[in-house]
Amino acid sequence: MSVTINKEIEKAQVLAAGLKKNLDEVRKHGITADDIQEMEEACEILRKKDAEVEALHMELAKKVRETHLYLAELKDKYGKHRMTIRHHYLQPEWAKYGLPDKR
Repeated sequence: MSVTINKEIEKAQVLAAGLKKNLDEVRKHGITADDIQEMEEACEILRKKDAEVEALHMELAKKVRETHLYLAELKDKYGKHRMTIRHHYLQPEWAKYGLPDKR
């Protein structure tokens, strides 16, 4: 769970507990038991959504690692083939093999 979301949930839960204890007092200011219940439900929904996001982050991190491995593999293969062309053919012929410049 992210620290920011965790802190907000904790603050809301502490407030909800305090409001419940003093419900008779805060009722005169328009806060109802339903309002408190809605805030507690919002905490639970947020906790679940944050867990979903965390799972997606882990999945994304895995995919990014895989992608970087494939990128490294591609660069290695490209570099080997490029050097083969550069070492076996003169520069004017490089373009014929897909190497348009010196880099």
